[in-house]
Order: sequence, then structure tokens, then C-alpha cells
Amino acid sequence: MTVSTAARHLARARVGGPGWDFNAAHTGLHDGTFEPLHGHTYQVALTVWGEPDDAGMVADFGILKSALRATLAPLKRRTLLATSTPGVLVAEDDELVHVTGGGAFFTLPRRWVALLPIASTSTEALAGYLADQLAVQLAVSCPRVERLETTITESAECAATVEVVLR
Repeated sequence: MTVSTAARHLARARVGGPGWDFNAAHTGLHDGTFEPLHGHTYQVALTVWGEPDDAGMVADFGILKSALRATLAPLKRRTLLATSTPGVLVAEDDELVHVTGGGAFFTLPRRWVALLPIASTSTEALAGYLADQLAVQLAVSCPRVERLETTITESAECAATVEVVLR
């Protein structure tokens, strides 16, 4: 059986996995109460799909690596705080970030914190945040990419994946 030359091929390219990790602390609400602040060594992978160009490429690996590095850099060695959690107030000044709600009040040095415009710092929400950030970058730098997926692994047995369709 032969395949018609009119068939459309989608190719997949992936960067990340071992060596593509970052350490960060976070806390989240469970049943309306903050869990204790704790940390993970998150491992990240980025997968893109699209129709290859004449050279057979969907996206240059160098561009994918650069985009992933730039997206992860502000999260490394920070405390990740969601700024859109219902019932939680996050206030900042030049020096400090104050968090009130969920049965807790804590203050951290501003330079130690990454404030994220999400409702939670769950692994799923972090995967979605990264996917959205990467989608903006790759829509311009990799126009052949039709969809992308980010996977974040927080431990050997726990990971989350989010997919974004670009076109």
C-alpha cells in the first residue's frame, strides 16, 4: 500500500526531561487551608506538533530550548505564589510579599518570590502557566507549530501535562 503524496504529515519535536529542572517552593489551598510551604525539583518537557517544512522540521531545537530556558529562569530557586486564588490576598511592596488567607499569614522577601497570575500552584496549574508562556513565544518564533504540550514532573510518581492548540 502506498501513501498518497497529498497526505498531510504532522511531526513532533520534544525538548526537556532529565536536566531540564528547577527547584522551587510552593504552597496551595486544600479544603480552604494552606498546606505547609514545601519544595520540589520540577522536571519539565516541551513537545510541539506541526507540519514539517521542506527540510522536515517543525521547529528548530535551539529555538525550543531557548524558549524553555527563558520561561523557566524566573521560577528557579523561588517561592511560587499564585496571585488569583479566591479568598487569598497577596500584597507586595518593593521589599516584601504578604500573603493572607487560607488560615495563614506569611511574609517573604520580594526577591525570593515569583508571583504567578494563576489560581493555584498545583502541578497542573504550573504546567498550564508554562504552556501559555511558551505559546506566546513560539507563535512568533516557530510559526509551523500547531500545538504544544508542557509536562511537569514533581516526583517520580506525580506529573501533569497541559496541551495548547495554537491554530
